[in-house]
Amino acid sequence: MYTCFIFHYSNFTTPLKKHTIKQFIQNKQLHSNTLDPNESLIIYAQQMEKIDVWQTILNFEIEGITVGYGFGKNKKEAFHQAKKRLTDILHELKIDFLPEG
Repeated sequence: MYTCFIFHYSNFTTPLKKHTIKQFIQNKQLHSNTLDPNESLIIYAQQMEKIDVWQTILNFEIEGITVGYGFGKNKKEAFHQAKKRLTDILHELKIDFLPEG
């Protein structure tokens, strides 16, 4: 099973949020290409337990980090779930953003 995390680019405007995301990437031994403040960050994890994902998302929400997540049998399925979840969150926050893919 794949898990996809899509971090909204607004998360990279504060040092604390950026640091929290970097720590998550390092602690889970994940890889990302960039933490560009003008782009969303998409990360895939494989074989991550759902309970760990949900705890991670809760921690992000407490920190005020906007992230969509999704699960799937493949990356594409996980991405589409994460994209839908992030789109719903941003709609509630009245922020426009749709990641490509």
